[in-house]
Amino acid sequence: MAREAIDALSGYVYQIYQSALALIELEPEEVLFLEVAEDYAIVAADALKAVQVKETGHKATINSKDIVASIDSFVDLRQKNPELQVRLRHLTTSRIGKEKSAEHRIGDTPTLVVWRKLSKTGDLAPLRKILDASKLSKQTKNYIRELEDTEFREEFLKRIHFDCGALDSKFLVRQLRSKLKWLVPKQLI
Repeated sequence: MAREAIDALSGYVYQIYQSALALIELEPEEVLFLEVAEDYAIVAADALKAVQVKETGHKATINSKDIVASIDSFVDLRQKNPELQVRLRHLTTSRIGKEKSAEHRIGDTPTLVVWRKLSKTGDLAPLRKILDASKLSKQTKNYIRELEDTEFREEFLKRIHFDCGALDSKFLVRQLRSKLKWLVPKQLI
């Protein structure tokens, strides 16, 4: 139980570092919201970019609880904000892993890798089948079923990005300090 508490605390610290970096890099017309739409969200004009931040050690697959939660969250945000161009970034230290079961992947390639390729071109039917049989919510599955292939690619696959293998906390601290040196007088750092 103590180990779980330490892992949870480490995860919160990681989210804070990533959020601080995002705040430093905001454009003048952008606004950052913490813990409103995902761990943080950047809003500008008619766009909402939600970011789910995870510092985890497991391999990320289409069946990972956090990946499923992010996809479900994207659909929820999209349906609650139809006037906005919603994008979701799943930012994690986890590396992409290959699904154990062949029915959860296309060929021998991890589904999250195939997702990236199919966002540009390719037969969408196998991915649709995988998502329909996944642990995604009923709401998300219905949303996906209603999308024509062009919409599925443009309004769904291209708007969810799995940024796996991100730097861990110790490197983020260095990056944050480096960026802060340009913003804050030396005696305050």
